[in-house]
Amino acid sequence: NNRREVIRRTRVASILMFFLVLLLTTLVLPAAILANNRVVLLLACLLLSVVMVAILFNRCGRFHVAGVLVACGLSGVFYTSILTNASGLTMVSLLLFNGLALSELFIASLLPGSWLFLATLINSLFIVTTFMMVPETTEVAKIMQTKAYVVMMCLVVLHVVISGVVWLWSHSAALA
Repeated sequence: NNRREVIRRTRVASILMFFLVLLLTTLVLPAAILANNRVVLLLACLLLSVVMVAILFNRCGRFHVAGVLVACGLSGVFYTSILTNASGLTMVSLLLFNGLALSELFIASLLPGSWLFLATLINSLFIVTTFMMVPETTEVAKIMQTKAYVVMMCLVVLHVVISGVVWLWSHSAALA
């Protein structure tokens, strides 16, 4: 039964990483090149490198290591994109916070459930801390003056709900 679970998770990891590589090579890298965005290009190349190393670990049956690498790589790319924006928090930054859910999906698929909730807590704390520490554009500042609680709670609740639902799915699959 344990061997079957290792095989299942290794296959899931292979499929997820295949689609991540496909997404990076067909959409993200070309878009970064066309937009002449060196930061996104560098981050996408770094993430692609991390995924390639994760694929090697996965091929050796170490799907946990692969999951940690990919989840940390994804989170790191989104954290860096948000924190290195010279304009501070922008409307685009608000959308990037949602991208952190990708790391949570990889964790739910490849790691024990407790890791998922740890990642959700870290991502939620990152969201709240970023709003408290990073300067905002005028547009975001205007929204935050009247709706800061709503904006932060929508972002945090999204992560909590996604994590809860995905944990239920992965937990059910593991029991099947």
